[in-house]
Amino acid sequence: ADLLIHDAQLIDADLPLKHGWGHSTIDQVAQLAIKAKVKNMVIISHDPSRTDEQLTEIERYLQTSYGKDVRIECGKEGRVFEF
Repeated sequence: ADLLIHDAQLIDADLPLKHGWGHSTIDQVAQLAIKAKVKNMVIISHDPSRTDEQLTEIERYLQTSYGKDVRIECGKEGRVFEF
């Protein structure tokens, strides 16, 4: 797939308190995208308590950890993809 848009509300540190809430972690989704050979991934359904700065940190982490295999970013209002 050229693009995967997926819920990734949680980070691993959230799991002890939010296990079973029905949301994926950012690492789970990144690993799924790599296994499926997805080219681009956008994570959505961010935790509403996260700041823009925290989302930027999450993007940096994902790009550093998984960027050689898949392009990852946080969904943002107005973002357009053309293929």
